[in-house]
Amino acid sequence: MRFLIRWLFRFLILGIVLVVALFLTKDSLLKSYIEHRLRTQTGMEVRVGQVELGVFSPSLRLADLVIFNPAEFGGAPLIHVAELRVEYDPVAMARRRLRFDLVRLNLAEVNVVRNQAGKSNFEYLQQKTGLGIPSSKELNGWVFDSIDVLNISVGRIRFTDMKNPARPSEWNLGLRNEILKNIRSVQDLYGLTTQLMIRRGMSNVIQGPAVQGKTSVPAGPARRP
Repeated sequence: MRFLIRWLFRFLILGIVLVVALFLTKDSLLKSYIEHRLRTQTGMEVRVGQVELGVFSPSLRLADLVIFNPAEFGGAPLIHVAELRVEYDPVAMARRRLRFDLVRLNLAEVNVVRNQAGKSNFEYLQQKTGLGIPSSKELNGWVFDSIDVLNISVGRIRFTDMKNPARPSEWNLGLRNEILKNIRSVQDLYGLTTQLMIRRGMSNVIQGPAVQGKTSVPAGPARRP
């Protein structure tokens, strides 16, 4: 349970970090430029399927964002974001403050890989970007203010140890359009994520097989009607 909550929380933080990286592209509308900036910042291959910048409203949408693991972690996708949409406060953004009316994050797939040296791909990503799980509201020169509504969907999480690649662990979470509101800090995000996992019965999904290195492919929770 704690393992799953910890990694889900890290994925949410990664989503916020991706938003920061996108705003570092400033006013460019070019998909190739966004790919280049993300590639430069992460040190990983990046592919973006579609970019939409709001014309009549301050919004940004990405579809089919894929970040690929480097060769030492197998080269497969690290993360596939089916959709990332943000509706933001442009005045706050001009002051480098992250203030969102809405963040919709659909994590279709995440692959956690531990290489032969015992390092995970997320440790590699943290070292390349200098961004870990923040203990304050500061995010690479930006200040996190708030997310009024976070709409989150999470599909599959997979864990692979390259010392024993034939025995991966996999979870199909099946979270669809779960709503978290009034997020004012990273601590709020962690607390609300924990409540979400408990509310959706995730304590019965996993009892620690990833820590023990066993293979487990439980079904995700039933969808809401």
